Amino acid sequence: MSDLTFVLAGPVRHGVRLHAQALGRRTRGAPLVNIEDGTLPPGPVHLHFTDRIFGRDALDAAERLAALVGTRPLSVTLHDLPQPSDGASFERRRQGYARVVAGARGVQVSSEHERGLLEQVWGACGDGAMPPVAVVPLPVDRPTRWGPPAGAQGSTDGAVVVLGFVYPGKGHAETLAAMASLPTGVPLVAVGAPSDGHEDLLTELEDEAAAQGRSFVCTGYVTDGDLERWTARAGTPVSAHTHISASGSINRWISAARRPIVTPGAYVGELHRRAPWAVTVAADLPAAIGAALHDPTSTWIREAEWDGAALPDTGTAAAMQLAAIEAIGLV
Repeated sequence: MSDLTFVLAGPVRHGVRLHAQALGRRTRGAPLVNIEDGTLPPGPVHLHFTDRIFGRDALDAAERLAALVGTRPLSVTLHDLPQPSDGASFERRRQGYARVVAGARGVQVSSEHERGLLEQVWGACGDGAMPPVAVVPLPVDRPTRWGPPAGAQGSTDGAVVVLGFVYPGKGHAETLAAMASLPTGVPLVAVGAPSDGHEDLLTELEDEAAAQGRSFVCTGYVTDGDLERWTARAGTPVSAHTHISASGSINRWISAARRPIVTPGAYVGELHRRAPWAVTVAADLPAAIGAALHDPTSTWIREAEWDGAALPDTGTAAAMQLAAIEAIGLV
């Protein structure tokens, strides 16, 4: 391979960094460089960008990225694309993302929905022709086991479980609201830590749960090993993210042979069209959760249903990422 470098940025536990690291490690001949370790080597670079790990806001993040890359040819994968639900930060976010795109030879996103969001950003803030855009779906690795493990009955049996960092719009509040008519003995469990600055959301969720007469539990940060154990336990997996554009949390459920309940949206529709066996799309979230509690087997994917062609694994996604970089002539 040429002198292409994969750049890692952000906290070591951040999902975007972990995703970039996983794909980079599956690409032979391209070194992984942590930007905190010093100056980048010369030559083309590929990195995964979200404004929240590069600067205090999107414009600051774009400036920091430009200073980091300098004149090196840049290929970039964008995450958390701007959309109107960002509220007051929407305008600066789309300006910042447009600047990142303007400095890139090629761009990758994780869904067709994100491609559409990017086209809207460029239409509003871009100048001239947008660089080539490739869709490389977030990977879903084939489960290593099927069905609940022996002895899985325990404290989470019958719980409703939301996976991932806790922040507004992630779906914890929406899931709790949908649980209002359920028996009070059904707890809500958040597997993950609150995002920085959103620790107060835990108190709000605890108070709302208490008003329903039920409990709310947040595990805090969990290791990969703990996460594997959590996803393998009994319980009802739910993802009610209100403005999702691509989801590592949903994919983590699927890779554990779990069929999460998800709420409708552009990205969910895209995923359901590719792999209808992988998720339960719920227009009526309270009814869907109630049905899953009544029939827990509905939240498990059977091995006979699995279609690896519909959901690329990590190796395939890494190859797709490299092919997109090759297509713009950086390797």
